[in-house]
Amino acid sequence: MGLDIDYVGGSQNESFNGNSQQARDYIVNILRPTLDNNGLSHVKIVAPDILSSDWAFANRIVSDPALKDAVDVIGYHYVNSSSTATAQTDR
Repeated sequence: MGLDIDYVGGSQNESFNGNSQQARDYIVNILRPTLDNNGLSHVKIVAPDILSSDWAFANRIVSDPALKDAVDVIGYHYVNSSSTATAQTDR
């Protein structure tokens, strides 16, 4: 039996994965193409929160067309905070 994967994260939760430029480049240049080239274009990418309290990666997604095309949702695991208007923007 195979697994049906709907979403994959663009980062690793247990350790800091670098800055937003590194995360952007990984998602756009490695993760999305790797999924697409292996018949997994239906798998959606969850963008990392980059340990940011101000949702800065959401601003980067909105201003970067290639990143916006690659990312489907933003992951955020701090339940005691709220998101910005930019982070709540629908495509």
